[in-house]
Amino acid sequence: IQRYFPLQETWPFIERILGSGKPVVYDVDDLLFDLPGEHPEAIAFQRTRPYILRLLPRVHAVTVPTPALQRELGAYSDVVTVLPNLLDERLWSGPVRRSDGPVVIGFAGTPTHEPDLRRIEPALLHLLERFGEGVELVLQGCSTPKLAGAKQVRCVPFRDQYTTYARELLDQGLDIGLAPLADNRFNRCKSSVKLWEYTAAGAAGVYSAVPPYLNGVVDQKTGMLAEQGETGWVEAVTRLVTDHDLRKHIVRNARQELNRAWTLGAGLQTYQDFYGRVMGRGALPQPRDARI
Repeated sequence: IQRYFPLQETWPFIERILGSGKPVVYDVDDLLFDLPGEHPEAIAFQRTRPYILRLLPRVHAVTVPTPALQRELGAYSDVVTVLPNLLDERLWSGPVRRSDGPVVIGFAGTPTHEPDLRRIEPALLHLLERFGEGVELVLQGCSTPKLAGAKQVRCVPFRDQYTTYARELLDQGLDIGLAPLADNRFNRCKSSVKLWEYTAAGAAGVYSAVPPYLNGVVDQKTGMLAEQGETGWVEAVTRLVTDHDLRKHIVRNARQELNRAWTLGAGLQTYQDFYGRVMGRGALPQPRDARI
């Protein structure tokens, strides 16, 4: 059972699953019952909240991508396991772009990330004016009206298939990737998968200096950490636009870390061990009694 499948409409089917006598795993990658008010889906997710909380204590295992989310869900389940988000090498094997054209700055994400993009909108407008034709901004999957109407900006429609998303991100030829995040309970539970996606696409990333990136990015070695606010983002992106060697240094270091620990090939054993236990080759803890 995954993410927001638990709903009033699906609950009779879930009861059949829970009563099947088979181990049941709930896989969730966000704190879906505590979306911030500005999140475009905050109201919609109130429908699923009570059913997620009802499900958590009844399954044999819960899988999450981060220790932070594990701690949050630990209040409702004793069987939460961290399975980190890993990149499938088969999807991220494209060539790294290098050309004499403008420095390509990119933001990639679903439309739900528009509030995050708006946070750095003033910084991006400033940078576009400052560098002119020396930069190009690519907005993949998410934009704002002001940025979409600016010069040197190219918008790529959102695609809901991950294979298409990966292919298109590789095709953008990014030199710099952007990952702004507000510091709130919901975002602190997220993974740093954007770091590895930008790295696989050959881009040096600029990331908000908040979890999860404080836990995953080594500043100026595997990425740039930007403090909240226009000044922090202008300084970090400017540094990368003007320093080609630093971009190369960051991509090289981050790619080494990606290949060491954050691909399916590198992390497969963790998944095999977990699902081996699920399939009966080791004992699983018993779910709690559901009293919610």
